[in-house]
Amino acid sequence: QESARLIEALCRELGVTLELPAPPLPAVHADPERLRQILTNLLSNAVKYNRAGGWVRVQVLPRGDKVVLQVSDSGPGLDANQRARLFQPFERLGAERSTVPGTGLGLALSRQIARAMGGEIDVQSQPGEGCCFTLTLPAAAGTNGG
Repeated sequence: QESARLIEALCRELGVTLELPAPPLPAVHADPERLRQILTNLLSNAVKYNRAGGWVRVQVLPRGDKVVLQVSDSGPGLDANQRARLFQPFERLGAERSTVPGTGLGLALSRQIARAMGGEIDVQSQPGEGCCFTLTLPAAAGTNGG
């Protein structure tokens, strides 16, 4: 919810609808500030690289001793070459020639932070079909991962 509030203005400006899961959500074992940093990065990228009238959808799913958070969007999608380069520092996949702001560090740092917390970030995408970023983190102790 906090990360979503941080990008509300960007959503309005770019005409992108943000769909969030209803609470309660499964708890994760993670540093709250670093988790907020990762989520804000994933959400802002999904909005910035989307299209006017597009959507961003967040889902949170318990998976055994893990929690899977998915950020899906209706953007242009990525081909295999772009997916292979996506998590490289300073890699913007050509966006450096566009009006989309950024440095190309957000996803590289987010993946590094996720791994430091015992998690992972991956992406699934095809050209023309948007992206689905998956953040997997350990479930908090004592939660039922169903």
